[in-house]
Amino acid sequence: MRTILATAITAGVLIACGIQSAHAAPHSGPAGNTAGSANSGSARNPADLQFLEQIDFGAADYATQDAVLDLARAECAFLDTHGNTPANRTRLAESTRKAVRYPYLFLDAAVKTICPWHRL
Repeated sequence: MRTILATAITAGVLIACGIQSAHAAPHSGPAGNTAGSANSGSARNPADLQFLEQIDFGAADYATQDAVLDLARAECAFLDTHGNTPANRTRLAESTRKAVRYPYLFLDAAVKTICPWHRL
């Protein structure tokens, strides 16, 4: 739970500081490949891209995308460890309320794309 809270705080700080409005992160692939450039991030897999689009962060910079992806993965890891119960989903969403504008929709998008084995 502490990892999720720390990741949520980091994501919240990045978003609150306006990093989302910085340079758009290009999609991976031949046309958008920026390997070796100063702001290039790791390549995004299709699940990551789908998640970013669902939460409307597809055009955000890599630092913000990385923060929200880390938070989504931390939420999935919590469900892996503690179980995918309605109580745990509520606990997760409420623990990220200060960092995420719509925490229940964020968690739902994470489950649908990052850890679909937790779909109810």
